[in-house]
Amino acid sequence: MIVCSCNVLSADAVRTCAAGKVGLPCTPAAVYRELGCRARCGRCARTIRSIISEAACQRPGCQLRDCAPAPVPDPDSWMAQGSLASTAIKERFDLDQGSPALGV
Repeated sequence: MIVCSCNVLSADAVRTCAAGKVGLPCTPAAVYRELGCRARCGRCARTIRSIISEAACQRPGCQLRDCAPAPVPDPDSWMAQGSLASTAIKERFDLDQGSPALGV
């Protein structure tokens, strides 16, 4: 299954990358670097984080076989809204109140 349309990353590629990070912090950014790409729109970060959590619990010696799922982002966060850029634009230019940057 493709989890990142921007970079065409599959769940298997992410899982394999996360499984190889034994003892190292594994984050979506680390997965992107390992796979030779970078985050673009950011919509896949939550799914990648979930795959990382699942992979961590499958490692030998993991005491937490029933690991808690990855935290769900706050609905007002940039991940829930689609992208960091869209959130910044929304905060910067509130159409009802004009543009604070331009003093409108």
